[in-house]
Amino acid sequence: ALGLKQGLKQGLEQGVKQGLEQGVKQGIEQGIEQGIEQGLIEGRNQGVRQGQLDLVQAILATRLPEVPPEFLQIISALDDRRLIALVLKVASITSQEELRQALELLN
Repeated sequence: ALGLKQGLKQGLEQGVKQGLEQGVKQGIEQGIEQGIEQGLIEGRNQGVRQGQLDLVQAILATRLPEVPPEFLQIISALDDRRLIALVLKVASITSQEELRQALELLN
């Protein structure tokens, strides 16, 4: 009876220890997977945003003789929604004044 009791106790301790180790391992693996997934999502979003900024700058460069650096800073600081709105407007801009007005309307 004593041996059975001690055996159960040791078995329970080993089971708890193995369960904790397995749980920690699975938790770490799940955390890594979620981190990678989140990183991919953020990377994709940053890539899309950078593409939109590049597109706006490229279109403005073809439509205006010069784009003042302060305008480029304002454009770079726009949130995603306003940047998309500017992407849609930028093709019709023909002067720095129109660009200034468009940026004012976005803020």
